[in-house]
Amino acid sequence: MDLAIDRESRVPAYRQVADTFKKRIQDGALRPGEPLPPARQIANELGLSVPTVTRAYSQLDDIGLTFTRHGKGTFVCANDTASLPDDSASTTNKNLVFFSYSHADEEASCGAISKFRDALIREYKLQTGELLDIFFDKDSIEWGSNWRDAIQQNIGATFIFMPFLSPSFLNSTSCMNEFRSAQLAFDERELARGICPLMFVDCIDRIRDLTDDSLANSLLNDQWRDISELQYEDPASSPYRRAVREIVKEMRSIAKTINRELFSPAPSTISTNEDENTGEGFLEAVADMEAGASEATGAIDHFGNIIQTIGELTTPYTAKLEEASTFKEKLLILRQYSVDLTPYAEDSKNVAIEINSQVRDIDRCVGTILDCIPNLILISEDNKQGVISFCGSLLKLQEGAEIGFEGAENFRNQIGPLSKLSRELKNPLNTLRDALDLFLSNRSIFLQWRNEASRVLNEMEADKPQPAKV
Repeated sequence: MDLAIDRESRVPAYRQVADTFKKRIQDGALRPGEPLPPARQIANELGLSVPTVTRAYSQLDDIGLTFTRHGKGTFVCANDTASLPDDSASTTNKNLVFFSYSHADEEASCGAISKFRDALIREYKLQTGELLDIFFDKDSIEWGSNWRDAIQQNIGATFIFMPFLSPSFLNSTSCMNEFRSAQLAFDERELARGICPLMFVDCIDRIRDLTDDSLANSLLNDQWRDISELQYEDPASSPYRRAVREIVKEMRSIAKTINRELFSPAPSTISTNEDENTGEGFLEAVADMEAGASEATGAIDHFGNIIQTIGELTTPYTAKLEEASTFKEKLLILRQYSVDLTPYAEDSKNVAIEINSQVRDIDRCVGTILDCIPNLILISEDNKQGVISFCGSLLKLQEGAEIGFEGAENFRNQIGPLSKLSRELKNPLNTLRDALDLFLSNRSIFLQWRNEASRVLNEMEADKPQPAKV
């Protein structure tokens, strides 16, 4: 590859390398899914060290132009317009985000969805320096055109589908069909993530009552966020901007994951001479996983302590209810119980959201480590022992978390009847139930880690040389 660096320039060598590849990606010389040359090859051509080239590739990853699969290489992202100049980005037909909403909600909320869109674009620009392309059918489809065809085409091109959940959304046949179309589109492309429901108006009970259980589970178990209070906030206020900031961070994470899934190359055998970067990637991922696991374990323990505190809070109120002789007395007791329960319920949901984020970070590290393992175990006995230790840690992490999951599941079943006692308890108990559902949604990820760790250990055991028969 024809590359050159100016050794007299004050621009660091890694920046020059990154800028060269950035220009080639923007010019179309490197297409989505195409691999960049191995770092060692570029280093040899330019007389640089491998870490210098690796740093350049990392910078391309950070700005969203490429993604790296450890042990496989660095590849151009599907969303190759992410880092184009503003004038180029504005002319692309590719959509990063698809808004699905009830027009009745947009009108009734005095344009709250449009304001949220504008805030999302501003925050994305702030975090990345780039424009965010949002498919917003109010602007993107001309009146009188075949909007259903347009929606289908854009769902196929978009990375993230954002339905604004509300009673009006659930009542709208077109909105629900859009959601099902999005599910099919992501399933057909074998993408695990990409649907991000936003709770625009509280309708959790309505969703739970849907006759289609799989649809209800998808609406609640995807990485959804509650933005129901934002429509009453000023978009310039701190709570509004903080909420939008977290949503943009999650969007960027999801888009990066989808890029890896769309352009994941077939596994290839890497020679031991090329494994300098693979080894570094493995060790970094293990270190990140260990740090993340420690934080997640602490958060899970905190979540368990909150649930235990709620149980201790509930016991005396149960006794008071049994002693109360009139319905009025019972209502007053439940009213006070609701007041005392509310802060703990809100705290539990905040911690559950934190755990979800931590688990996703760990999951990315685990994926990187699993990618590296087939090559690492071929290199040395020390690497094999490291892999065994990693798998043991993963099994231990799942075993400890399962205790918390069982407790949360039992507690969720216990609080079900309480919401029927009084409407005073509805809000805090719904918040608590949401927290438990969020927490339990991580269970399948932990089970997947356990299964992968067991598989690796079993394969390593099967590959052991068998003692010769005497």
